[in-house]
Parts: sequence; C-alpha cells; structure tokens
Amino acid sequence: MEVEIIKAKGAGEDTSTGRKIDRLRVAAYCRVSTDEQSYGNSLDYQEMRLKEYSNIMQYEIFEIIRDDKS
Repeated sequence: MEVEIIKAKGAGEDTSTGRKIDRLRVAAYCRVSTDEQSYGNSLDYQEMRLKEYSNIMQYEIFEIIRDDKS
C-alpha cells in the first residue's frame, strides 16, 4: 500500500478563520481493483493501516471514502 501525503496550504491554521488547529484533519480514500483483492490489499486492511498511520502522525480522520465498486 502506498500513502501519498498532500500538504495543506496553511497547515496548522484554519485558512478560513485564522484559528490554530491542534491536529490536521484529513480524508482518506481506499480502493482495491477486483484483481488485487487479497488480504494485503483489502479495503478493511487499508482502512486499518490508514488509522494506524493517522495515530502515528497525530492526524484526525474526519472521513474515510471506500471505493468498493469493481
């Protein structure tokens, strides 16, 4: 699984209000092609790894988008 980090503009502050943000809020996207649906690539496994990563990085996940359409 590959994680791509896209830096937010003005990370650390809410650009609309100028308030300081304690934890960066992120959305995550999980997708597995039909041909690669083994355990190591399953949506559940990806979601678990994203949650672990967000805890390490101290991110707050406000939404996980799961693309389970084949």
